[in-house]
Amino acid sequence: MEMMMSEIRYSKATLPECCRSIGERIQEPYRGAFLDVYRAMRENTGEEFGQVFRRRMEECLKTVPAQKKEKELFLRFAAESGFEDGDMQLSSIVQYQDLLKDLAAGLEREVGEKSRMALGLGAMGGLLLVIVLL
Repeated sequence: MEMMMSEIRYSKATLPECCRSIGERIQEPYRGAFLDVYRAMRENTGEEFGQVFRRRMEECLKTVPAQKKEKELFLRFAAESGFEDGDMQLSSIVQYQDLLKDLAAGLEREVGEKSRMALGLGAMGGLLLVIVLL
């Protein structure tokens, strides 16, 4: 999303052009998906950007270790930003980027809580074992 924002802001690129530029700079599994989106939009088959982006990225994201909600937020932004001008596309991307950051922060808190709980349970289990063996 950062790269898309940069392309829109500084190059005044359209979303398909952003996909081409990003696809040329990143590695797999994303490279092929972004370039496929650009090629499909260049062929002008009548499909909307959001549909093409979603279909190609869903295939790509199957191998990515992310939660379903994170993937859905990433896929949803393209469907809602295809008909807007550059400024509206930027604000849409920022909005979804903020949602993803909030989701990531919540997951980090949850992992921290679960780690503390696992540590506590491990210590309690050790004490129980010592008591049983005595």
